[in-house]
Amino acid sequence: DDPATWARRHLRLLERSVREEPDEPFHRYNLGTALLALGLLDEAEAALRRGVEDAPREAVWRPPALVSLAAALSAQGRKKGAVKLCRAATKQAPDWSFGWCRLAEALIDADRPDEARAAWRHALDRADASWLAPGDPADIGWLVRAGLARVHLARGEHQAAAAWLTAALVANPDDAELRLLLARALAEAGRAGEAQPHFERALGDERGSADAYAGLIDFFAGNAENMVLRGLADNPEHRGLLARLDRLRAVQWSGR
Repeated sequence: DDPATWARRHLRLLERSVREEPDEPFHRYNLGTALLALGLLDEAEAALRRGVEDAPREAVWRPPALVSLAAALSAQGRKKGAVKLCRAATKQAPDWSFGWCRLAEALIDADRPDEARAAWRHALDRADASWLAPGDPADIGWLVRAGLARVHLARGEHQAAAAWLTAALVANPDDAELRLLLARALAEAGRAGEAQPHFERALGDERGSADAYAGLIDFFAGNAENMVLRGLADNPEHRGLLARLDRLRAVQWSGR
């Protein structure tokens, strides 16, 4: 089951556990994780924060609770707070690769790609010895490769990003988000012929995801605009080409 399905199925049980044992912080952690999966951010933050504050310092679930709380803050746009919580998680569990991954993602979200690159390297160095928390992938390698790709994308290094994303997809070929990122990296790198099949596959995998449709539309719109500009270079006063360029750009701006 995906996290939201699991959360809906078990939410009442988790809420009952908190009611029956209100002083048990582990119950609040579990409840907060479920609320986060359901997008109930304020409620998730409250439950997770209480769980973290009351947790024994040595509790093995405290670092995962910290990164879950960071995710709740990040979803609300509180990027600095998310970075701080992820750093606290890596400080308590320095060999937990997934914690370093979450720190790197928070740093990317905070527009700090160089620091994110260092965090991804820490994650990769610790992948073999890392302990897993509920929901962690069994193989952290693809996640690190995808993260390094995001660093390159943030820096406008599309060829390098495409290489890392290709490697990540080899390990996790069913991840539609990875495929969509690869398609965009290839398109930005001028490799349109390679990008189109990934856009279409992502669209199929995502079952009509708005992001997949938007990526495919932008891809075709960008190619169409380039074709019109090439036509105008040879026919600078052609009214039909100029009208098409205006329509394309009007559509692109209306979607932003």
